[in-house]
Amino acid sequence: MPEKLCGTPVKSQPLERLLPEGGRLKEKTSRGTNGTSCDVLVDGKLSVALEESHPPKYVKAMKFGLPANPVPIRNLPYKGEGRVDDDNAVVIVPCRTPRTRYLAVRVSSLRPPDDTGAKDLRKNLRDLAVPAAAEIQKEKRCGN
Repeated sequence: MPEKLCGTPVKSQPLERLLPEGGRLKEKTSRGTNGTSCDVLVDGKLSVALEESHPPKYVKAMKFGLPANPVPIRNLPYKGEGRVDDDNAVVIVPCRTPRTRYLAVRVSSLRPPDDTGAKDLRKNLRDLAVPAAAEIQKEKRCGN
């Protein structure tokens, strides 16, 4: 199991639990003007995505994207807010750089919840997103 996704250190245990059984693991990075996406493919099929973006203004985590059954992530170990839903975990943190004021990190899983159970799926999404957001915040040198 990789210890980094597209250069970002991640916890391997939640990542392993989000990935389906399979052989070949491949990472695919794409960079846009507003952020970066790291797709993890297993045997050529998209399984997990780690996205980092810079919203132009503050967006509440509970409203970021199109959440299905969102629940707040409580007690983040840093300033910010988060939520987890049936397919994603999102963390939004302050990130003061010349380019932006906010950083949004989203982890998405294409694994059906019935494979792992909805509660376990949400826990693994949260356990991957919360430390990944902290790492990306460090990488971006977010001054808060």
